[in-house]
Order: sequence, then C-alpha cells, then structure tokens
Amino acid sequence: MAGIPSVMRAMISTIQLEGGAVVQSRSVTAYLGESQVATGLEAIQDRYAEIDIGSYPFMDDDGYGTTLVIRGTDPVALDKVLDEIKQLIVDAGETPRNVVAE
Repeated sequence: MAGIPSVMRAMISTIQLEGGAVVQSRSVTAYLGESQVATGLEAIQDRYAEIDIGSYPFMDDDGYGTTLVIRGTDPVALDKVLDEIKQLIVDAGETPRNVVAE
C-alpha cells in the first residue's frame, strides 16, 4: 500500500472486488518426516491438480512430524484427498492425528 493517505485512498477507489469460490481446507498431522510421505504426496498431487497440498514440518516434545494441509474449492475432492493422505500415513506405520476440516 502507498504510504501517503491521499494516494492510498485514490488507489483503493479503483479496486473492484468480486466474490469467488470459497477455499476450504483439511489438515492432518503425523509423526513422520516429510521425506517419508513425499513420494506418496507427489502421486496424490498429480491425481488432484486442482487441490493444493502443503507440508509443514514441526518438532515437539513427542518428536518430529509433519502437518499436511489440503486446500481447494471442491469439498468432495478435498475429502477424497484427505482420505488418501490418511491412508498414506497408515501405510507408513503411523496414526493420523488432529484431523481438521474447515
């Protein structure tokens, strides 16, 4: 944003915001490293190009892990991707935790 208030007001008056599809998210956490799920996530991402998948590593008192966040506008596709990712976690020998749908 411009630093001069009058310039900023002039810029804002020209902006037209239009509504769009609502972006929803799903997330799941696993005590697995990113490298342990990378190949599986890549395959899932290839099947669902319209969905964004983010991987966020963490370290806490219980160890290291990864929170996987899925974003998109199609709730049915989001739920399918979430199910596939939860199965990927199970197949890697871990339990999916903190599953959240927003």
